[in-house]
Amino acid sequence: MPILHVCGSLDPWLDSQTRAAERRYRELGGRFTVLVEDGKGHFPTAPKDPKPVVDFILSRQPSERSGRRPRDYRFDGTMSRAVLGTYLSRAISMEGLLNGRGDLGDNIRMLKATGAKFIGRGLCLWTGEANLLRNLKRAKEQLPKVHAADPDMILQAPG
Repeated sequence: MPILHVCGSLDPWLDSQTRAAERRYRELGGRFTVLVEDGKGHFPTAPKDPKPVVDFILSRQPSERSGRRPRDYRFDGTMSRAVLGTYLSRAISMEGLLNGRGDLGDNIRMLKATGAKFIGRGLCLWTGEANLLRNLKRAKEQLPKVHAADPDMILQAPG
């Protein structure tokens, strides 16, 4: 499983954590890519230029001509282990997809283009719990746009 990690050059854990994880994962035969954002600390972790991230994701997509069978995302009530594995193989964390920040249309296009199926933290309300009902109302209005693009997408919400 290839790993992409974005870190700031001023992050106090760049050498002791990120580089250590990179070294250990490579020793185990894994692929670990680190994008270092000059002049940034620990947060925010999103790069200024999303192109390297998109390129990383797209370079790992199976080709339409690969001859592989289509992935099965069907379940009714209980999800089989095989379908769960299929969803998790297409998982991405995207904190706040339905929080009203950023361009929802652009985000949906990116998710669809990368083949994402499980969107972790899609409705994450860190420090927004006081506005829970308003946030849930907005998410309920936005969710049909996500499912219009791909009805198989699952978005994680607070439990």
